[in-house]
Amino acid sequence: MRSALILTENPELARKVKDALPDGLLSFTVARGELERTLRTVPVDIVIMEVSGPKDLELLELCRSVAQSCTMLGIRPEEEFWEPDYKLFKLCDFVLKEPLSRSEISGAVEKALEKRRLLQQVQVLDLLRGSHPQSSPLRDLSAVSYIMKGFSRFLGTGFDLARLTEIFLDEVWQLLSPGKIVLLLKDFSSPVYRVHSYKGIPGPHIERIELKEGEGLPLWLSLEGRILHHDEASSDLLSLEARRDMELLQSIVVVPLIAKGRLVGILGLGRRVTGPPYSREELETLFTLGGHVAAAIQDIQLHRQIEYQKAYIERILSGMSSGVVNIDRREIVTFFNRRAGEILGKEASEILGKDLRHLPSPLGDILYETLREGRSYWKRTVELLPERRPLEVSTYPLRDGEEIVGSVMLLDDISDRVKLEEERIRSERLDLLHMVVGWIAHEVKNPLVSVQTFVELLPERYDDPEFREKFQEVVTREVSRLDGLVEKLVALTEGVSYEFRRGDITPVLEGLVRELRGKTNHSIELSLKQLPPVRHDPAQLSKAFRYILDYVLAEVPPGSPVSVSVSSGEDVVVHISSPSLKLSPEQAVKLFDPFQKGALLDLGLCASRKILEDHGGSISVETRAKKVRFTIKLPKEEGDGETSDIGS
Repeated sequence: MRSALILTENPELARKVKDALPDGLLSFTVARGELERTLRTVPVDIVIMEVSGPKDLELLELCRSVAQSCTMLGIRPEEEFWEPDYKLFKLCDFVLKEPLSRSEISGAVEKALEKRRLLQQVQVLDLLRGSHPQSSPLRDLSAVSYIMKGFSRFLGTGFDLARLTEIFLDEVWQLLSPGKIVLLLKDFSSPVYRVHSYKGIPGPHIERIELKEGEGLPLWLSLEGRILHHDEASSDLLSLEARRDMELLQSIVVVPLIAKGRLVGILGLGRRVTGPPYSREELETLFTLGGHVAAAIQDIQLHRQIEYQKAYIERILSGMSSGVVNIDRREIVTFFNRRAGEILGKEASEILGKDLRHLPSPLGDILYETLREGRSYWKRTVELLPERRPLEVSTYPLRDGEEIVGSVMLLDDISDRVKLEEERIRSERLDLLHMVVGWIAHEVKNPLVSVQTFVELLPERYDDPEFREKFQEVVTREVSRLDGLVEKLVALTEGVSYEFRRGDITPVLEGLVRELRGKTNHSIELSLKQLPPVRHDPAQLSKAFRYILDYVLAEVPPGSPVSVSVSSGEDVVVHISSPSLKLSPEQAVKLFDPFQKGALLDLGLCASRKILEDHGGSISVETRAKKVRFTIKLPKEEGDGETSDIGS
């Protein structure tokens, strides 16, 4: 059974580490004062230690001196008040930093245990070498291959490229004893292979060597996929270029490092210092090992690319003008940019690595809903409690295939925008109020002037019968006009009380047309036919039709024809038109908005539309070449009902 020693004064961290340990691993926590005694009395495979300051480095050195073969995993706190030096990374095999997820701790522990296992196998190999000092380089080559393959798999799980290549070259140097060795790796950002590390080659020129991807030695190895000897007989141009590159690298054998069909690196070997030339078995073993190392290098380069892209994206997000907050599937905040801190008045240290409940309400609730239900919000306005500051938020679920693994929120402080909008609305309301008051004052003043004039003359001409008759006529007309104005305003603002009934609307039209024919010299033509019943208030519906007819009769010359017709389909339709009515499309658009600048000011049409909409209907106006037509639509009442007789 494997064992792990946990050294931390943070109970929460200790619990988190224990929860992340794999099954079958014995773990125990000790105080700092008991560390040395525990290491001397209990076999330990891995030490997991929180390193929060220089004094902890002394404990790490103690661990190394007492338990040299155990692997060390250091955990740095989220907030550090010291600058970790090279000793930390030299003493620890792995170094992690808070905040940590369960998977990160578990992965690091698995790597540490794998390294511990491989180191034990290397120790066994060293013992075998010590018991057979006179053996040849071919001795126990299968055992060497097994150990090296396992070692390369361990290295493939790490992300330290320099350490990987150093150990790889040391092992090759120890096993094969080449006089010179050089390793070239594919450049991350350009199509060339550059010297990464070397041994036994003098002079700085070796570091400046670059081999292009599609030429010479790299091209030959990519095409052939096998080991190349310098004395291999071939006279083609590509082989000659490859041998010239080998001479540049001072190598007699090159081994391709291939992973997933791609040439990741090139290993060059000079002549052996002592002993026979490289054997076929040795080179085949090295070729196999090279494949494992190539896979490890490819993984490290991919990890570096991901880390670079992650850092690049985080720099972009940190500089965004919007706040960005991200939570993972555990409901822990994993990203909190500078702007989010400014908007919420929080430091990143107060939020990062904490539960989403540390976010102000209602932001945490919205992020939780997006995480659990996959529901996105787009520019939703919320109020930040307790100061009720308006924010505009958008959320999106983060998916791994079909599974939701987190959610992200974009937030903006829209306080200034809301204030500007409120000021704009207030200004528009004042402008509208001024316009309405002015319009009403004008409409009321005209009849009042007429009434006032007659009232002033009344004492002088009271005995004049003709004057009294004229006075009665004028006052009655102007008071009726004022009453009609008030009636329209009430219909528009307060609304009216309706007494709906189900029935025919043709009596309403007939009565209205009959009344208007007696009061005007216009020719009003009424064309009726059988109609389905309509739910309506006869008195109010009559007013709606009257206001429309009043407008038409006032706008056309005396004696002009005006027609009123009906039809039915999905709705009951009433058409009111006149060939003498002139109206431009621009005027038609403004016709039902009497307070719009430049519109035809007629409050009656607006009152008509309000009454018709209260009936569930609508009104529109069409401007044609030969006439202007108003179209009124009213919904039919389903079922049996009254029908109208055709009349005129």
